[in-house]
Amino acid sequence: MKRSTSGARWTILLFGAAFLSAICLAQSPTFSVQVLGDLSGGGAAIAHGINTAGEVAGNTDGSLPGCTDGCAVIWSNATPTPLGRVKGAGGSQAYSLNNAGQVAGAATTSTTTEAVVWKNGTPTVLPSPGPQYTETVAFSINDSGQAVGYALDPLADGFDDIVQVEWNGSTLTVLGGVSGCSQTQSTEYLHVQSLAINNNGLVVGTIGCGDYTLPVVWHGTTATPLPVVGGSGHGGGQAVGVNDLDLIVGLSGLLPSDGYGLIDCCEPVAWDKGVLTHLARLSPGYAGVATAANNRGIIVGQSATIDSTQYHATLWSSVGADAQDLNSLISASVGEQYMLTDAIGINDSCTILVNGFDRNTGADEAFLLTLIDESSCVNGLPAQKVNVGESRP
Repeated sequence: MKRSTSGARWTILLFGAAFLSAICLAQSPTFSVQVLGDLSGGGAAIAHGINTAGEVAGNTDGSLPGCTDGCAVIWSNATPTPLGRVKGAGGSQAYSLNNAGQVAGAATTSTTTEAVVWKNGTPTVLPSPGPQYTETVAFSINDSGQAVGYALDPLADGFDDIVQVEWNGSTLTVLGGVSGCSQTQSTEYLHVQSLAINNNGLVVGTIGCGDYTLPVVWHGTTATPLPVVGGSGHGGGQAVGVNDLDLIVGLSGLLPSDGYGLIDCCEPVAWDKGVLTHLARLSPGYAGVATAANNRGIIVGQSATIDSTQYHATLWSSVGADAQDLNSLISASVGEQYMLTDAIGINDSCTILVNGFDRNTGADEAFLLTLIDESSCVNGLPAQKVNVGESRP
């Protein structure tokens, strides 16, 4: 299903907090904001995926056994419940959840990371393609229980051999690569991993290819590169999310294979029936990424502000619509306390999952944004111009 993962591997856009660009807050807010709680004794909360019911999967710090490296949780009504611990694991990560009570993610020990699916909170470790693959991660799961992720074989020369995989229960399938593109990459390449699967079984993701990465769609096990900005051989990108109408979203540009230097690199894009469409940005010429789309075709992600030091959570009401700063669609009082940096999921009720931070403490926080007027999800979200770029205390 739709997932996002600002804490997951594909999250590569870096943001700084030294300077906050101003936003013109809407006088009449479109969304109410609910802060997702952390575990007792915990700290940061980072959300990764949302389902139709508004349940959220992600991570929070905590003092519980097995949470020394973070704890995978499900939030229901903003209250986190830890997922079951994998024996021997010091931490766990939850990246996606479906509408059948299943969560995809990973559990980490001192020597390895293992892909996991939790059902009703109980973990099952997924098989690896072979004993040489010491790290596996499940990033996305659909309502049929099909999960997708990657497996990593650390090579002696400091590089890693990476394969994309699909699990259907305990059955593992290795997905095909792109001819002429080696998937042996430096460890930093893991910062640009992205995979998603929809309820039709369509898989999208990213494959390393020389000095850049390619957005890819898999039909069965066959990988087909998606068109990129600048054309084949001149640019790269990532396919990050896909809805059940096969609308794919992500980013494109000359994407470095190490996943860094992206503040000026790439732009948010969508692929509808394979056709590349450039999405508007809050500040033209600065970077952005589209991370998820619901089945109404509403897209969310993040976009850099004009000073290029801060990303803001962003909404596109449709392919081709103006970019809207979600910070401008909440009340001024909430906006004074919290900064919304990364919208990483949206369901068909237009409830949006966002990561950000507390302006006063700097603590990472996760949020649910719910429409104040629920009918606007069906009748169309308001197209609202947003001003950015002025200084703000």
